[in-house]
Amino acid sequence: MKPTLCGILIATAIAVLDAAATAQPANDDCANAIPVANHSVTSWNPVGATQSVTLPCDNFPPDAVDVWYSYTTTGGETVTITTCGGPTEFVSIGVFAGCGGPLVACDSWSCIAQSQSQVTFQAPGPETYYICLVGYLGVEGPGYLAINAPITVPPPPNDTCNTAQVVTGPGSYPFDTRGAAVDSPPAPCNIGGRTDSHDVFFRYTPSTDGWVRFDTLQNTQSTRLDTTLQVFDGCGGALLACNDDVNWTGVFSGLWPGSRTCPVHVSAASTYIIRVACAGAASSGGQGVLRITAVTGPIVYTPPADAIAEPGPTCEDDYNSDPNYGCNPRVSPPDYRATPLNLCDARTGHIHARTTPVSDGTLIHDFDAYRFTLTAPQTVRVKGQAQFVGLVTLFQLPCGAGTAFSGQLDQYTNPECGSAEFDLAWDLAPGEYHLGIGVANVNQPNCGQNDEYWFRITGSGPCPGPCPADLGQQGGIPGQDEVLDNNDFVVFIDYFFNADARADFGLQGGVPGQDGLFDNNDFVVFIDAFFAGCP
Repeated sequence: MKPTLCGILIATAIAVLDAAATAQPANDDCANAIPVANHSVTSWNPVGATQSVTLPCDNFPPDAVDVWYSYTTTGGETVTITTCGGPTEFVSIGVFAGCGGPLVACDSWSCIAQSQSQVTFQAPGPETYYICLVGYLGVEGPGYLAINAPITVPPPPNDTCNTAQVVTGPGSYPFDTRGAAVDSPPAPCNIGGRTDSHDVFFRYTPSTDGWVRFDTLQNTQSTRLDTTLQVFDGCGGALLACNDDVNWTGVFSGLWPGSRTCPVHVSAASTYIIRVACAGAASSGGQGVLRITAVTGPIVYTPPADAIAEPGPTCEDDYNSDPNYGCNPRVSPPDYRATPLNLCDARTGHIHARTTPVSDGTLIHDFDAYRFTLTAPQTVRVKGQAQFVGLVTLFQLPCGAGTAFSGQLDQYTNPECGSAEFDLAWDLAPGEYHLGIGVANVNQPNCGQNDEYWFRITGSGPCPGPCPADLGQQGGIPGQDEVLDNNDFVVFIDYFFNADARADFGLQGGVPGQDGLFDNNDFVVFIDAFFAGCP
């Protein structure tokens, strides 16, 4: 095919852009160092650079890339070269007396929360020094290099509440806290009462009523920017939501630096202020993303009326006598200590952190154990709620010798917002099994305060009980009210077309039950159950 002029121009433009994107900076080596003046502040960027030296002070020499600058002294002066106070983190500085000459000064992350660098040395006479800026992985830029001068980063446009960035609906909104001041007192939810720094603001005016959630989790996957998050009903208004270091997944042993609020109910045409701040006074700020997500609202904790209370101890009772403390070597006698459980049972109980040490001085958490036996292969499902961050574990007995299964609470639900849900299923062979309910290592609920849980265990077959089509309203809350009416039909339609698990009425092996699919089977089974009425 004969090339066209348009095609040639497009190909040329793409080639130029690709070359520009991968081009090495002009000062990629010492021989091409860019001169800088005394009392100057110079912008620099290591992207596209290569590694030409290895600094003895650098924390990450295998992954380092560098760019070069030169500075000529007048003699008899003290020289301070710094990146401190700028937006760039994880940059090291090396100063050489000539290209290939001796190293005069070297620093790796001595200032600003140990993420930026600064060197000071004496220059006895007129001489040209060569400054090597090393960026970890070549991604720490752009930044600033200052010679005997402070670095001042200009503030972002949404640095104050009065200049908040306007956002109009759910979505992702980038932000940059570098150079921002602190315009508000520390968030009341800050861990350990730590201070904030570098806050920015957003002004959110929803177009409809509903529930929304705010988070900064997206940026933490790459930048690990540590943030706190607050939502107000206006500048200087009432605090509606607050979070510091989302920490309810049950996955991470340490604190997760992103923030995620509880659901907030918003009204159309009303104005809400979102404040994003860097956690800790030593933070140099950074880039991130604020996300606004529409949600269904907080989960209402509603144990079923037929749930049987677990026989565990009350607060601070002797755990050695706890009849369902599970397979734990700390208790005696060393047996399963688990409460018998039948398929279709519903159980309720509470979990709390024990504040009184056991005999060896160790603080331990409460743990509730149940055991059940299968005589045939079945898909076993455990579904329920908890008011704490917890774990659901399943072992084939004897403990430590059989197959281990595991599960956890919904990692996107903060129990502080009301409750967490879990819905776990396993395909199990015949045998005896141990089911455990316990707290995750990131959560220690106090006895009597948000420490309750409930669950129902089912197998492949149907369970006796209320008619399955009863999905209607009770006290304004979706749930079984023992009356089949239009509410049930409307609620099912809403569940079905929104792929809600509560609409799963399909067939599995010819037996009515949940199969994890949303198709015509669900609709047909519900209609049959609805018109059959309650028994």
